[in-house]
Amino acid sequence: MQFSQMIFVAGFLPLFCVLYFGKKDLAWKNRVFFLASFFFLLFQGLLAVVFLSVFSFFSFYMGKCLGRATEEKKKKLFFFSLLGIILPLAFFKYSASLSFLPKLVKGWMPFGISFYSFRFIAYLYDCFQGKDPEEDLFSFSLFAFAFPVLSQGPILRYQEIREEIKNRAFSYETFSHGLFRFTFGLWKKLALADALGALSVEVLSVDSLKNAS
Repeated sequence: MQFSQMIFVAGFLPLFCVLYFGKKDLAWKNRVFFLASFFFLLFQGLLAVVFLSVFSFFSFYMGKCLGRATEEKKKKLFFFSLLGIILPLAFFKYSASLSFLPKLVKGWMPFGISFYSFRFIAYLYDCFQGKDPEEDLFSFSLFAFAFPVLSQGPILRYQEIREEIKNRAFSYETFSHGLFRFTFGLWKKLALADALGALSVEVLSVDSLKNAS
């Protein structure tokens, strides 16, 4: 599911808004947000959910370990946590060039792995620097599974949204501003990017460039 697809614009997003704003209770909003994010990721396949779940739990657990570790052990734990995230990311990034892998694995990438890997690295670095790790797995999962930034970023730091998860208030001004930005971005994607992309395929194709030369 992509943000520009009709199933998202006319189905997923309106249903999410109805459920999310159906109650003022923050706990309800957080549950709706997590379930919507989980459902959004499930559209990309069950393996995408499994990979993000494993990465999330690993980062959450290592963050707690870093928060409790002595200064001597912190560097080793941080190095180990980086390897646990970077090595799988590097494997999938360069799997296409590994000749010994079966064709089923070559070139396959878990959905959004680049974005959430760097978000987790930033979180672990904050824990390494002495910032308090998150103790609540559900709160961390909201950050990890957040569908608005799952596939296209930006790479948020946990400290930026930590308080928003536990205490936030609705504002018509920010809601209308966000709606305008989404609508304007959707227009640019459909009216400009897709149209110009289709045109470039015809004009800048290999065959047309050979003929021009």
